[in-house]
Amino acid sequence: MLEVSSHGLELNDAVLLLAILQANVAQITADRDLQARYAALEAIPEDDLRRPISISALAASLGLPFETVRRRLGRLAGAGLCEATERGYRIPGEVLRRPEFAQAPQKIQDMLAALADALAKTGFQPPMTLVVEPPRPRIAARLATDYFLRMLAMLVDRTEDPVDGFLLLAMLDAGPRPATAAEIARRFGMTHETTRRRLWRLEAKGFCGRARGGWLLPPASRAALRVEEALEENLAHLRLMFSGLIRLGVMAAPA
Repeated sequence: MLEVSSHGLELNDAVLLLAILQANVAQITADRDLQARYAALEAIPEDDLRRPISISALAASLGLPFETVRRRLGRLAGAGLCEATERGYRIPGEVLRRPEFAQAPQKIQDMLAALADALAKTGFQPPMTLVVEPPRPRIAARLATDYFLRMLAMLVDRTEDPVDGFLLLAMLDAGPRPATAAEIARRFGMTHETTRRRLWRLEAKGFCGRARGGWLLPPASRAALRVEEALEENLAHLRLMFSGLIRLGVMAAPA
């Protein structure tokens, strides 16, 4: 999700844009008829249908300081990636029509199809097929972003900072081997020095540990972060997302 949506942005800025985008279309996500109306790649919702989100609501939802969010939104608006209205911030349709963003829903839908295949091979769920006609990549993108933000809420609940949560996810993803600061920095487009400072802070909190060759999550850190609980919660969020994809006609389960 971050790779598709970031386009060179800092990690926090990419997360902010995803959260704004999802808040803007909350009324569409909640309405099955609107979901269908704005399902195709070219069916970008009109600006007057987009519900702005305030700085305070955005900061609270992401667990970020109000001033940090205000400052970053000011920069993003100055770069033409979002706009301020009387009721808050929104991403206008003209931004979503830009070449770097226009194909994002299709790419996300393709990622979901690959994820469904991978999960079926593990026995997590039955095989699913992507419904080709009518194409519904915008529904796929909205449901995937919902899942992403639920996962993000789990990270913030444990670390109080989305970026720190992603750094710990990278260590979890590395498995038993240590993850180097350099590879974590590359993965999220961060500077090496910023990544090292955050890793030292996480170590001081007991959330990770240093080993020869990099950083990892020792048993004590996994317990402090309630990793096993988070994995179970994540499975529930995955099931919710895929049931929505089936219900709204993006994917089909075998008869």
